[in-house]
Order: sequence, then C-alpha cells, then structure tokens
Amino acid sequence: MTLDEIIDQCWEDSGKWFPFNTGTPAGEDAHITFLLLALAGEVGEACNEWKKFLRGSGSWAEALEKTDEELIDVFIYLCNLFYARGINVEAAYARKRAFNQQRFDRNTSAGVDVVADHGKGSEASSQ
Repeated sequence: MTLDEIIDQCWEDSGKWFPFNTGTPAGEDAHITFLLLALAGEVGEACNEWKKFLRGSGSWAEALEKTDEELIDVFIYLCNLFYARGINVEAAYARKRAFNQQRFDRNTSAGVDVVADHGKGSEASSQ
C-alpha cells in the first residue's frame, strides 16, 4: 500500500466508523480543529503510556505495545489531517527536508554540534 492509499483509506474508514469526524456543520475550521484536538489527545495518550512505564506501572514490553498502538492512532489522525487539507505528503516532505538540509547541513559543515550547543548563546538558541 502506498502512503496516498493509506491516507485515503484512513479517511474512508473514519467516514464509515465516525461520520462526524469527516465533516461538521460548522465548516472546515471546526473540522480541522476537531482533527487537531484528536491528534493532540492521541499524542497525550502515547505519552501517558510511556509515563506509566517510567513510574513502574508496567513492563517494557507492555509499554512498547501500548505506546505503539497510540502512535498508530497519531498516524491515523495525521493521515486524516493530510486528507482534509489536501496535502501532498511526499511533496511537502521533500520541501521540508530540503529546507532542513540547508538549515542544518550548514551547522555540520561548520563543525557546530547542534545538540551539544542547544541553548548556549544566541546562535544556538536561534537554530
């Protein structure tokens, strides 16, 4: 299955299983807001599962399984947002990657360790 096919399938499934997810009477703004809030909720659930593991409430294997499940929910909401906004994910990724290459490759070629220098001085904080 291609990424575009997965995005289409996520949207179709949401329309079948949760018809209120794929359109709202209040219009596109409310619909995008709903999808963004749902996405944030799923990210929160993934973080919560990992937090439970860190505090000793479950095993490593349980944490991985539950966190992975929540991360797939995050992916599904991202796919629904891509569909709702008509985003060509491959093209948008290529543009963003090119931007990041230009932005960060200059740091590597200049010998700047972006991770080690994070938060030190004005140059690192503006990156």
